[in-house]
Amino acid sequence: MRTLLISPVLLMSAFAFANDNQALMNRTYDLAYKNASVNCEYYYWRDVPKIVTVSQKTNRAEGHALGKFAVNGKTIDVLIKNGGSNGIVDFRVDGVQFQGSLKNRGTANEINHIQLNLTGLNPEQTAMSQAVQLNDMDCSVEIGMENHHKLTQERVHINMHPHQNYDFDGESIPGIKRELSKSSQQLMLLDDSTNNKFKALGTNFNSFIQNGVWGLSTPPMTPPAFEIPRDIPLKLSQAGHNRFTLMLPNYEITYSGGNHNFCILNNTRRVMHGFMENPKAQSITFKYPLDAIVVQRSTWLKGGDFSRSDLKYSNMLSKVFPQMGNKKVTKYLNAYFDYFKWNYFPEKKFFFATVTFRQVLKGGYERVETIQGEGEGHIDVTFEYL
Repeated sequence: MRTLLISPVLLMSAFAFANDNQALMNRTYDLAYKNASVNCEYYYWRDVPKIVTVSQKTNRAEGHALGKFAVNGKTIDVLIKNGGSNGIVDFRVDGVQFQGSLKNRGTANEINHIQLNLTGLNPEQTAMSQAVQLNDMDCSVEIGMENHHKLTQERVHINMHPHQNYDFDGESIPGIKRELSKSSQQLMLLDDSTNNKFKALGTNFNSFIQNGVWGLSTPPMTPPAFEIPRDIPLKLSQAGHNRFTLMLPNYEITYSGGNHNFCILNNTRRVMHGFMENPKAQSITFKYPLDAIVVQRSTWLKGGDFSRSDLKYSNMLSKVFPQMGNKKVTKYLNAYFDYFKWNYFPEKKFFFATVTFRQVLKGGYERVETIQGEGEGHIDVTFEYL
């Protein structure tokens, strides 16, 4: 029997970067849990203007969180201060103040949303309310959540949940490291328990400011089995649900790590949302390198589940697709396409006149359709499997 000898130097090196990774992860969790992100967006399926997130900031020392947004040439300033039963709201549109309060009752998804009193407005308030369509807007303070991340370069790589919990054998690591080495804007998203998200949603703002978010804990996610680069941002992500601001006409977004049929799917929707809000939007391409991303058995995507036999030898897409056969691969890709065609794009139909939606897999699969909207302008959206 041959005995494998491992150099003590290599063991120490692996132990060192694992500890460094854990320290970086802990810091990322800690910073996110101390953050309160003020967010404003419009309800879906409505003919509304585009809203751009200008800035967000939490100042625990001064007891407040604030957000600034731009709509139709107007500036919306939202300030949540410590006080009252669940924080005090200062809401202004171009300096014109509106009376508002934070909800402190209802389901977790309702608490910490801002209730604006839009009755009995004076002429100045009425004009401002109509200019930014306040009746169609939902603003909230999201405790324990990351701020919008601005995508400032045309080429972006998002490394999604590189924890060993997703890829036990580390098969996707070479592909992940390849994408990390490319010249592009980099972002690494660390997974957090969705239970933490729902606990945070129901947290009283005053308690958060005074004591921190109680009941949250770092989930038992293992650090990645490669050294996290020290020069890229790390952000916390609950199942891929981050918010993004995109300001350039054209983007190329490449994903690695994580599950293509869950976390990456959620994050693709979130990036797309930021792109749709972008007044300069022209084209966006999402690239999914098959040797750098994995999948899980079950998903909320209709038609996006995998069988045990599909994942018998690997859960990395470059090995799963050949295992499935062309018919099942086509069914899966069509499920991805159909969700965006029938569910996502109709929600945003007032943001475009037409969308050319293209999905292509090397080796033969290609599907292209033009989707009609009720807004202005043309957008090209491509999903490319490499």
